[in-house]
Amino acid sequence: MYASTQTVHYLQHYLAKIFDLKEGDVRVLKTNIGGGFGAKMDPSGLDFAAVALAKKTGRPVKMFFDREDMFFNNRGRHPIFMEVKSGVTKEGKLLGVHCNFVMEGGAYTGLGVVSAYYAGTLLTVLYDFDNYKFDMLRVVTNLPPNGAQRGHGQPQPRYAFESHLDNIAKELGIDPIEIRFRNARRPGTVTVNGFKVDSYGLKECLEKARDISGWREKKGKLPWCRGMGIGNGGFVSGAGYAIYRTDKPHSMAMIKVMMTELQRFYTLGLLK
Repeated sequence: MYASTQTVHYLQHYLAKIFDLKEGDVRVLKTNIGGGFGAKMDPSGLDFAAVALAKKTGRPVKMFFDREDMFFNNRGRHPIFMEVKSGVTKEGKLLGVHCNFVMEGGAYTGLGVVSAYYAGTLLTVLYDFDNYKFDMLRVVTNLPPNGAQRGHGQPQPRYAFESHLDNIAKELGIDPIEIRFRNARRPGTVTVNGFKVDSYGLKECLEKARDISGWREKKGKLPWCRGMGIGNGGFVSGAGYAIYRTDKPHSMAMIKVMMTELQRFYTLGLLK
């Protein structure tokens, strides 16, 4: 199977499952993706139809979407109804957070299970608090399906949480950037739900943004209908979460080959 897919292994797994084959007998080769951004993570109906037709005819089968078909097949971003509650000190330090979300999934599940997972688990990576509860319902509805799209599961909750922080800062009379300083975690820490955060430059980033934007001079002093705001975001790096249940071990690898090295191998006669 030659496929424009972002998830070679998932496609291999589901082709084997649907057609009752051994995974080792299914070979998936990723072609140039073009534009993916998450929409090409879900296996496509074309993949299964092509295999079924090839098995039926004994001939190679090529199938493709035209531009209109692509939009019908695309997985959109999930609408989410979000409630966020926090306990804070008078100084604005977060003590605990409770998030209650309802996610509109559309007609199918697909990568939506991962979007639901990320919506809650990644809210802990930017700020440091010791108590956290996350409730999520992903509801299947009679609407176009939603799935992975551009940091799926995070833009919506992050918008809600950053707005929530602004509201807390306003209530306590604290500068919005300052409340983020007070709650920023430290590098080399582990979140309350078990994520290890190694690289962390949020404080330095905020300081730079504050200085070059003229935050102190402009915040709250701009003309009517003009203003300044601040918001942060974060996402997982090197995800290893499978969307299907399995007890098998998982691993990941990143291989980088510099062209200069390849040229050296050719020169030495090690490659032909």
